[in-house]
Amino acid sequence: MDDEPIHIKAPAAAFGKRAVSYTALARNADIVVSEPSTLEACLHFVLKDVDPEDGTVDEFAEGENEEWDLEVWILPSLLLRARRSRNTTDI
Repeated sequence: MDDEPIHIKAPAAAFGKRAVSYTALARNADIVVSEPSTLEACLHFVLKDVDPEDGTVDEFAEGENEEWDLEVWILPSLLLRARRSRNTTDI
């Protein structure tokens, strides 16, 4: 499979506040996921200074490139639940 991942980035993520981003990967339907497995991933982001009084981001600073290694769990029960809720057989 040569499908490129689809990324939906969080517009911003402030310290101590929740932010959500998504990545969708193509899955080979011929491979059965019957046991929990993991997927290595890396979160890339730019760290910028923010004024603590009004929350204004320093737009003139380039910021520092950061990355965190992540471990993503793929659970077969979630794949099955997604299949039922979407009413398809090729998830």
